[in-house]
Amino acid sequence: MITDPDVIAELRDVGWRRADPDREEPYDYRITGIRLAPGNVTLELAQRDGRSGSLYIGLPSSDAPKPWLYLPPEDARDWVAQLLISLDEEAFTAGFDGVIRLS
Repeated sequence: MITDPDVIAELRDVGWRRADPDREEPYDYRITGIRLAPGNVTLELAQRDGRSGSLYIGLPSSDAPKPWLYLPPEDARDWVAQLLISLDEEAFTAGFDGVIRLS
């Protein structure tokens, strides 16, 4: 079973996300803050170009939709990896400002 604390631990370990691991780009991003509430988390995100946004997501314990999960996750690391793929698509295509929507 995937637990909320395991997912939060994985999210805290996320460093800079880069489209090209060999270059820094303006749309590279990182998680700059994590705010917890029962069953959910708000991630504060910032790109190198100064854009920022927040993302409110349901944790595994919630019944909230999790549209980024394209396969049943094996563990917390896989759960976060699938989330990051969706975030990468947002960040590396058009960047982000304000609220980021994963759908």
